[in-house]
Amino acid sequence: MPEPWSFRTCDRFAWPQNTRIPQDGPPSEQEGGAARSPRGPSHIRPEGDARRGALGIRGSVSFPLRSAAIVVASLALLAYLVSGPLRSPSAFVRGNAIDFNAAYCGIKVAERGADPYRVEPLRRCEHDATPTKDHSHDWIVVPAPLPGYTFSLLRPLAHLPYDAAKTAWVVLGVASLLIASFCAARVTALPFVVVLLAFTPAVGLLNIWYGEPVPLAIALIGGAALAAHRRHDALAGVLAGLALLEPHVGVGACVGAFVALPRSRLPLLATCAVLGGLSLATLGLQGDLEYLHVALPAQARSEISVNYQLSLAHLLNVAGVPTRVAVTLGSLSYAVMTLVGAALAWRLARGGVRAAAVYLPVTCAMLGGPYVHTVEIAAAIPGVLLLCTLVEGGTRIVAAAALSLLLVPWNAGANGEVAYVPLTLAAVFTTTALVLERTAAPLRIAAALTLAVGIYVFAIPPGVPQPAPQVARPSAIRADDLASRGWTMFVSSSTIWPHEDVKHVMLKLPQWLGLLLAIGAAAAFVRRPHIRFVHDDVEIATAFRSTQRARPTV
Repeated sequence: MPEPWSFRTCDRFAWPQNTRIPQDGPPSEQEGGAARSPRGPSHIRPEGDARRGALGIRGSVSFPLRSAAIVVASLALLAYLVSGPLRSPSAFVRGNAIDFNAAYCGIKVAERGADPYRVEPLRRCEHDATPTKDHSHDWIVVPAPLPGYTFSLLRPLAHLPYDAAKTAWVVLGVASLLIASFCAARVTALPFVVVLLAFTPAVGLLNIWYGEPVPLAIALIGGAALAAHRRHDALAGVLAGLALLEPHVGVGACVGAFVALPRSRLPLLATCAVLGGLSLATLGLQGDLEYLHVALPAQARSEISVNYQLSLAHLLNVAGVPTRVAVTLGSLSYAVMTLVGAALAWRLARGGVRAAAVYLPVTCAMLGGPYVHTVEIAAAIPGVLLLCTLVEGGTRIVAAAALSLLLVPWNAGANGEVAYVPLTLAAVFTTTALVLERTAAPLRIAAALTLAVGIYVFAIPPGVPQPAPQVARPSAIRADDLASRGWTMFVSSSTIWPHEDVKHVMLKLPQWLGLLLAIGAAAAFVRRPHIRFVHDDVEIATAFRSTQRARPTV
């Protein structure tokens, strides 16, 4: 006997566009003008409606709570802008993108046809771009372990003076933050300003401070998720492929799209082929092989002992595992967690949560790995935010706790940036209160999570001033050495970086715990027996007709 019709049995279908959506009440009320249930057709629309969430369902957030969250988020963002970027834009640019000179010089060196993974001419370019009066550290070189196609895509920056290029890079990072927030807001049906506040501390503040390409990759992944959500799978494949400009972040999105979105496979492979052609044109075959087999492993080994690493390779190395073995096991864990994320995303995509095909593998891939920093873990936030809008009951509280832990830019506190604390706590409170609206006492739970995060932030011991590194002999680093070798010497010369301490362990625990809670919540959600999975529009239409026949009559 068919199951009686109800919104609980139907609201997880991924309704195709132009499908007539069932309304609450008997058929006689559909045609007439009789009053409808408050949960009538307003809370389900086709998946392509940008105002709906990942399942095509209107968010059930009450108007007062949504309005209050928007007001709080707007005030928090305005306070941050007035006290920082708007107060002195030039100082904001100078104080951010501290690692941009490595990428900038890598682009310039690659454009000249030289090897961007060797000490020279990369080191000379870096010191010319940021000259100082202190010449005791002229031997230091910061590596640029980026693939050839990333150098090619960012080549326009090399034709600008350094200050102008750095300004453009910071502006590009801010634009990426806005794009990523817009896409996540459309997919989750949460207010844009609240999502923007949630992304600002870790995706924005921390990543723009370091000047890494991670925000660009997160924006491209967000675009791919939104395209998948709207059933533009070809576009999703292209954008996921472009996210490989930061490979460690983009690989998860590509694997997820390939596994869960069959119509994205050909565009994804075509995009990867184009990127491969750009890399060949930029570095040549020998340069590409050097990047894959020499530069990448050397970079992973160069920071394996550094205490701000969050990778499995670092943990194994601290436990006494040899460096090469630890890096190999870390790489294996990255592959395993990416496949776990792809499997979870495939299950969710079959149930209509198509954006998860791109978001969720990235979230899972950040746990473990051979080379992970806080800036990369920020890429897990969109997937956790999406998960919070899907799960219910206690699982939603667990997902909200994971989100609250991942929203905090923990490294900023380690470096004395206490100005981020009010902004971060406002982000934690407004976002968790909004995603917990359908649970009991959402404000009290959100306040408890915010208080716990705040107490933990202030419980972290203050950082110890880092001593100046010892100066290596000029003959210690040859011009044709790998730049990663020079970086290894710089790191090992510090008396702080190569050693774990209480402060850095406390900085890592929330991020590891947040990732574990998020993956556990996703696994629990896909195991729920009431979730119905559909394969195509024909099966959706058949299920729709069967529910219409089973509807009660009055």
